[in-house]
Amino acid sequence: MTEAKSENVVSIEVVHFVDRAIENERRLTKSEMDALKELVFERFRSNHEDTEKAFVELQRRLSELNHAHDNMVQDREKFLPREVHDQFYKEFSDWRGVMNTFRDNLTGKIAVLVGSVGIVLFLVLHYWR
Repeated sequence: MTEAKSENVVSIEVVHFVDRAIENERRLTKSEMDALKELVFERFRSNHEDTEKAFVELQRRLSELNHAHDNMVQDREKFLPREVHDQFYKEFSDWRGVMNTFRDNLTGKIAVLVGSVGIVLFLVLHYWR
């Protein structure tokens, strides 16, 4: 019986099957590698495009911030600093106090002068006749 089996068996080298399997795996691996390589390159292109878009957006925002800062500086130039205002107000209050005192003294002197002239006129008109 062992002889019958040996007559029915065809001898094929195992190396051919192994070589074909390895070649199929290599082709499959090469196609997978090409697909993965294309996927990686697509990701790099996508990342580069996203980076470019982000850069343009950051430049736009920076220009808006610079414009807003320039506007703020121009607005700030129109107003006095608090220290300068306080110093002016103190000096103005002192000057105003001096002017009020001078006015009050002058008003009193004018009142005395007018009163004196009035009394002199009254006396002159009353006793002159």
